[in-house]
Amino acid sequence: MILAHIGLRKYLPFGTFGAPLFFLCSGMNTALFIERNEGRRGFGFVHLFFPVLLFFGGVTQVAIAHGGKWRLLPEYLQVSALSMALIFLLWKIFGRMSRVGACFPLPFLLYMCLAKSVALAPTAGGLGLIIGQGGFTLLPWAGYFLFGVFLLDWRQRRAAVFVIASASGILMALSALFFRLPLRKFNLSPSYLLLSLAVLGFIFGLSRRVVMRRWGKRAALLIQGVSLVGRNSLMFIYLHYFIWSYFPLHRGAAGSLGLALADSAYAFAICALILWGYEKIKILPAFFVPSFGLMVLLAFMRRSGVLFGLRGAGRMADMFIGILFAFVYVQLRAVFRRRLVRGPIKGRT
Repeated sequence: MILAHIGLRKYLPFGTFGAPLFFLCSGMNTALFIERNEGRRGFGFVHLFFPVLLFFGGVTQVAIAHGGKWRLLPEYLQVSALSMALIFLLWKIFGRMSRVGACFPLPFLLYMCLAKSVALAPTAGGLGLIIGQGGFTLLPWAGYFLFGVFLLDWRQRRAAVFVIASASGILMALSALFFRLPLRKFNLSPSYLLLSLAVLGFIFGLSRRVVMRRWGKRAALLIQGVSLVGRNSLMFIYLHYFIWSYFPLHRGAAGSLGLALADSAYAFAICALILWGYEKIKILPAFFVPSFGLMVLLAFMRRSGVLFGLRGAGRMADMFIGILFAFVYVQLRAVFRRRLVRGPIKGRT
């Protein structure tokens, strides 16, 4: 995400793969959460309540990314919420996460078929959140969430992962060589899809085979940093906007590959450092009421325009509201886990 926003996409096509990678990891986290809490009383309600909360609570991220008022658009958090609900629904239907992961090609295929046969509507509320022109619509982006679920069964599917990645890479090369298909992230092009699946599949497969087996101890710090961000991905979304907007290492870093890489590493390190402290307090009950109260107060002031007539003040308010929302979201999950959901925790099978 940081690489794409700072400007590395100008140098590497997969500089824009922050979104597929984020969605892939979110799909993994969703599947693990469902499996580990299966059988607890009230779990179904909890898993449907939080996608709804994320869907509407993410309007601050829409305002940060696009400016203007709070509104629903197909963005990171909206497609994440819809995909979380989709994974839960498919799990209820099939009963096993391995079968849910095997569905990952369907959102891509449905999108490709519908995009050719139906004039897609502009991205907006309603149907535009499911399929439309541009933006992170459920079709096709839910395919990356399901691909993450597919990758969880690594021991049984390691050969399939490398076959999919290799085949995607070969098809991508052939399409670029003979058909010169464009790499379009939004209105997902076949070439972008193939390249992203190849890159993500090889990154995951090689990290499991090489990094974890041969460089495990030496790569421990990097792995801890990445897993720290993964565990706190909602907070990371708002933090990376804040750091990138107000505390960049170098203004105008997008003009140079070296500076773009340095600025990206710096922003990631600052976010990871903040998240390290955040993890120590994020589920402490004493912080829930003041955090929720401050979020509501800032949201009221933002909507009413009080104290935010200055240029740029509304955007900064949205970032603080978003950071508080991410904190309250995690706090609420802890409350539900303690008081509503009961029963044994199941491990992965």
